[in-house]
Amino acid sequence: MYGCGLRSSEALDLKIKSINFDTNQLTISNPKYFRVLSIPTKIISHLNCQIELVKKQFKKDVKSKYFHRIRQNKCYLFPMKQLCNNIDGLLIRLPIISNTLNYNLSLAAKKTKNNR
Repeated sequence: MYGCGLRSSEALDLKIKSINFDTNQLTISNPKYFRVLSIPTKIISHLNCQIELVKKQFKKDVKSKYFHRIRQNKCYLFPMKQLCNNIDGLLIRLPIISNTLNYNLSLAAKKTKNNR
């Protein structure tokens, strides 16, 4: 997040399709604006690991007959652990909420202080 210059709301809305590893760029788009950011080479391996985790979760989700079928590249990069119902009663996986992100960031900051 920090290395790319992302806002927390942008990080929560990231999808796998937003990442282009060929050009090392991240595409952020919402109704208000569109921007393309460079991905630092230091975090590419971490992004690949996160994408693999999301893909594994997606494969498990697809086995449920109630899971709302979407393409794998439209999955959120930071999904919730549990599935939620959409308005049609089908199961979907939403992005983590901002409280979860803030909690994880504060834990990471504390770990960094303890390791110095």
